[in-house]
Amino acid sequence: MEAPIPGTEAYEGSLATTKYSANKLWHFHFHSAAGNEAETLIAGSEFPYLRNFYVKLSANPDVISMAAVKRYVADYTAPGAMRAGLELFRAFERDADDNRRVLSEKGKLKMPVLGLGGTSSFFLPVAGKMISEVAENVTVRPIEDSGHWIAEKQPETLLRRLREFIQATGEK
Repeated sequence: MEAPIPGTEAYEGSLATTKYSANKLWHFHFHSAAGNEAETLIAGSEFPYLRNFYVKLSANPDVISMAAVKRYVADYTAPGAMRAGLELFRAFERDADDNRRVLSEKGKLKMPVLGLGGTSSFFLPVAGKMISEVAENVTVRPIEDSGHWIAEKQPETLLRRLREFIQATGEK
């Protein structure tokens, strides 16, 4: 759900290296830079920096309340927290290597896999292709009126999609 799969052609071609990436996913590159440059540049500006993502990656900029943003900022300003958050992006290259290796050694996932993406998000248009590279039985469903923050914006729809998938796969 709203997460790339490094090592897939869809990620490498569509998300990681295109003009779209430069405009919408520039932070993947910034956050993944070695060293502590990103942390240094963000330090002291955590609120506007994080708020920017909550606004730009959302179908509705008010979906993440100011109280929630303040809570997240407080969490990310704790010692080591921003670095820990950025390490997710720094691990993408290793994830890509690991994903390609496991796929080569073990093949695609056999169990049913569900991909969910917000209709206002970068993920939904490439989700099916990306997930199909690593799984044989793929279902992709949209979450209407949502961007990246599906659980915050459309929690009921998220739960409905999960229940539908579990019920459908349980019947097979």
